[in-house]
Amino acid sequence: MHEVLANKVAAFGTILSDRLTSALAPLSPSAASILLTLSCWGALTATKLAAIVGVTQPTAVRVIAGLTAAGLVRKTASAQRTVPFLLTALGIGQFLRFYQRFRKHLHAVELFSGALLLFVGGLVFVNRLTWMAGKLGFLNSIVLWLERSLTGAK
Repeated sequence: MHEVLANKVAAFGTILSDRLTSALAPLSPSAASILLTLSCWGALTATKLAAIVGVTQPTAVRVIAGLTAAGLVRKTASAQRTVPFLLTALGIGQFLRFYQRFRKHLHAVELFSGALLLFVGGLVFVNRLTWMAGKLGFLNSIVLWLERSLTGAK
């Protein structure tokens, strides 16, 4: 029974990852993360973006340069020595197109998240959380495979 649930969770995660990947296909994972971060946080410096997204500062600068060249973000004036970046209409437009396609799945995501939260809460309540960690160990290999396939790393 638990293996069936674990397989369904893994399948759902794969489907969700595939949908996100196809919606943001022209962008690298770092570029997509930076666009999504700017859409939520507003103007940020390259250093702050790097810290939030989890990439190095030089990587963030390189990705931002590509996004700026594509017209997806723009530099803004600042009284400080930093240069904040903002989403342009093209960047927000691409995000909104993705969101329009993804919105029909939000109810399913909410239901799944709620059920998973109740399940994990029950495991914590009966002190069996380590049991779930042992059963879901196979997800590590799936995550590594997804990471390699999405980033092109060897």
